[in-house]
Amino acid sequence: MQVRLIEVFTRATAGVFETYFGEKPHGGPAISLPTNAALDFDFSGLVGVAGEVRGLVALSFQREEISRLLLATAVVKPESLEDAIRDFLGEFVNVVTGNTKKDLGETISAFSLPRILEGRPHQPRWPGLETELVQIPFTSTSGLFALTLALKSSQDPVA
Repeated sequence: MQVRLIEVFTRATAGVFETYFGEKPHGGPAISLPTNAALDFDFSGLVGVAGEVRGLVALSFQREEISRLLLATAVVKPESLEDAIRDFLGEFVNVVTGNTKKDLGETISAFSLPRILEGRPHQPRWPGLETELVQIPFTSTSGLFALTLALKSSQDPVA
């Protein structure tokens, strides 16, 4: 996977998180995962990517961390927390992927609607693109979350 793709999605994730929660998370270093990896998180928001760059983007959180973040906003009430988690994840992954368009331009032509996976661990259907799966762990004062990318560019060398 091109380093530029990892950098653009990492920067977009940190920027959207900071906008939503007023805190800049620390991302870092990218970890290569097996192509059939399960995500050891309670929730993941997924968006498919199409165009010259194609594949799948996942943003994953543990229940405790995402609950703490959302309840701290004072907008979410404890009795509506489960629905708020799903709504937030869909919006978060959608805004992150949308924000990458300014850097990637026409290399991305479309995004899918967000999909939410629940339960720990869970197994996304990673695209069969013969590309590596890369995870970027982030830390914030609320805990750990992760960005996982399964992306292939038409500019990638043929294996």
